[in-house]
Amino acid sequence: MAPRISFIEKIVPGTLEWRLRVRIIRLWKQTEYNNPMQIKSTELKLLDEKTARIQATIKRSLIEQFQTTIEKGSAYLIENLLVAKTDPKFKATKHKYKLSFMKSTKCTKFETDSIPKTYFDFLPFTKILEGLDQGFLFVVIGHVVEKDNIKEMQTKSGKKKLMDIILEDLE
Repeated sequence: MAPRISFIEKIVPGTLEWRLRVRIIRLWKQTEYNNPMQIKSTELKLLDEKTARIQATIKRSLIEQFQTTIEKGSAYLIENLLVAKTDPKFKATKHKYKLSFMKSTKCTKFETDSIPKTYFDFLPFTKILEGLDQGFLFVVIGHVVEKDNIKEMQTKSGKKKLMDIILEDLE
């Protein structure tokens, strides 16, 4: 008998038999730090029907296995995942743990309206200005009132373009 559906908020290490009904709300390629042309992993931000979020990783060796199966915005039944502590420097969600796909992970697409198509982690300007280290990705909405010219910066992984902006809180 297949395990019951689990909710993201209940995920802890100790078993591989997780069975989640989730939507992929973010999907990006993570490159190697010293070689930006080399893909290190595919990173996912997953959302369940209770709007809990968790980050998941597909390591380079498994990308080919899943690349034609997964797409941003679609809902999936995902089974057999490894659970590990999140690296605090690279957290995409507030969840204490993150998931890793394995060779035995099953990913079955399905249609549902019970899982929202989008979800945002908004943070008020006051929290940002307090300088709190949130330790996860968040979204800011504001009115751009000033911007600098684009600057090029040399890093270990190549040239990066940066632009400083000043936002005004619209609340």
